[in-house]
Amino acid sequence: MSADVASIDLQVVKSLTPQPTFDMSIRARADSSDATASGLISLPGIRRHLRGRRGGLKDMPAMPLDILFEIFGFMHPRDLLNLARTTRNFRTLLMSKRSTSFWKEARKQIEGLPKPPYYLSEPAYANLLFFPHCHNCLKSNIHTVIWVFSARYCRSCQKDLLTTNHKDMDDVLWKIADGNPSEWNDLRYRYESQIFRRYNGKIFKPEVEMIHTQWAARDGDEKDAYLNERKAFVVVCREYAQLLSEWKEEYQTIKSAELDSLRLERLSSVKIADRQGPKSS
Repeated sequence: MSADVASIDLQVVKSLTPQPTFDMSIRARADSSDATASGLISLPGIRRHLRGRRGGLKDMPAMPLDILFEIFGFMHPRDLLNLARTTRNFRTLLMSKRSTSFWKEARKQIEGLPKPPYYLSEPAYANLLFFPHCHNCLKSNIHTVIWVFSARYCRSCQKDLLTTNHKDMDDVLWKIADGNPSEWNDLRYRYESQIFRRYNGKIFKPEVEMIHTQWAARDGDEKDAYLNERKAFVVVCREYAQLLSEWKEEYQTIKSAELDSLRLERLSSVKIADRQGPKSS
């Protein structure tokens, strides 16, 4: 077990597994009452036999910790994030920075996927890549990713959040120039395309407000340093926008080919079954 896995707070993950006992009948009753009280699992007194519904995520809290840790590393990042959303204890464990190793191993399961940029955590990266919802209103089935903003927005939210009107941006630069027309023109030439991110010629309105607020909160040389930080940040955003756009296109091509192969395989199986005819009883 790696050092960072061993460093995880066992008080957090201890609640994910019931304590071992020797009497299995006592353990069954204890597991049922303890899990129900903790809110982790709810076990009925008599289990009905439901075909196809046994197993699943509900049984994971009863697994030994070393098994859980092993499983986490083989899960798809999408499934790992879904698991983190199932219970408070799983969320506490998996959203901790000390669980970064699990996310890294899960990410490595996806061929060719670049590591996340420094401004995105592993869970946020997984959410961006594999969960098609609007990052503003949570509307579902939003498949277009605005990579430079590291976000997905529905059409309605794009209208609210993005604009081609550069007046607000010019106002910010005017304040940065302290009302000096010559310096303002210089800033527009040097910084307009370097400290503001764009998508199809549109700027992100909340970002314009944020830049002004953060710049105004600084003094002297800190203001210039902040503008340089913004320039470096925008460069990385653009690089990742290109990188992830290319990866996504290749990823979708591979997934499409896999689905086509699966369809052909199933069709072939059906044809073989038809030729063989019904089995005699």
